[in-house]
Amino acid sequence: MFKVTLAFLGRRTLRIFPAHYLYLLVLFLLPLEGKELREHLWVYLLYLTNFLIFFTKTAGQYTVHLWTLAVEEQFYIIWPWLILFIPTRYLPRVLMVLIVLAVAFRVCFSWFLHQGGFEMWVLTPACLDSFALGALIAYYHSAEKKNVWLRRILFIAIPIWIWLIFSNHQKTFLGLNRLFISLVAIVLIDQANQGFRGITGRILESRVVQYLAKISFGIYLYHLIASAFYWKAFDALSAFFAERGIDLTGLRNFTSIPWVSFIIYASISVLCASISWYLLEQPLNNLRRLVVYVMKGRKEALPTATQVVETVKATHSKR
Repeated sequence: MFKVTLAFLGRRTLRIFPAHYLYLLVLFLLPLEGKELREHLWVYLLYLTNFLIFFTKTAGQYTVHLWTLAVEEQFYIIWPWLILFIPTRYLPRVLMVLIVLAVAFRVCFSWFLHQGGFEMWVLTPACLDSFALGALIAYYHSAEKKNVWLRRILFIAIPIWIWLIFSNHQKTFLGLNRLFISLVAIVLIDQANQGFRGITGRILESRVVQYLAKISFGIYLYHLIASAFYWKAFDALSAFFAERGIDLTGLRNFTSIPWVSFIIYASISVLCASISWYLLEQPLNNLRRLVVYVMKGRKEALPTATQVVETVKATHSKR
């Protein structure tokens, strides 16, 4: 089990760490944009961004999104052990307890500590219901059990969600909102696992969408800094043409229009993500197949998530 855990963590490290640290390096080298990163360098290197946001109640303009990676890595420290050592038949109950604890954590923060801002959402205990719901749906898929309960729960939750949005129960809404969003997300994931049909299926199976999905981690990382890249390049270009008597003010005003800026920033994000994927992420991602664990005296490649669940089932059935 220890080797399975190390293999799992090793593969996740190969997938996440390289692009994450490349982003930090690029940001570190930028004089103005990297100032906040340089002031708290070790926090970002050690995946503690969410604690920085919680205690300072502020977030860097180009590092605010990294709290999600911090939560993910903190979660990975305990998650494999939880899955491997809890008997499989008890996993759904444990996951449901985690969902309740996460909601209770957020509700307590809102009601009793009078803290309902962004800082409440970034702590790992406040995110456990999202992780647990994802694990719960994966459990039912691996066990080939029908998720009839899922849509029934969502059917009940949506009216409550709408009522909380338009009511004065803001604190309760803050405590439950992430749970509602997670429920919608896993229903979509569950449907995707079964396969979308019609125009939705054709769109999701198109080459463009598949490619964007492949480089999505890079898009997530670089999208905030895309604006900085663009305006640095534009300022340099403006200075170049200004020396030749050409004024680019009109072009500046045009590219500042929100929908135009969105297209430009999105294009730069995709470009950066593509470069990162082909030069860094894909080569290192291919090394994940070399991360193995030893089982019964022979080497085997790290199994899929479903195979891990089956291995855990077999292990506990022998106890």
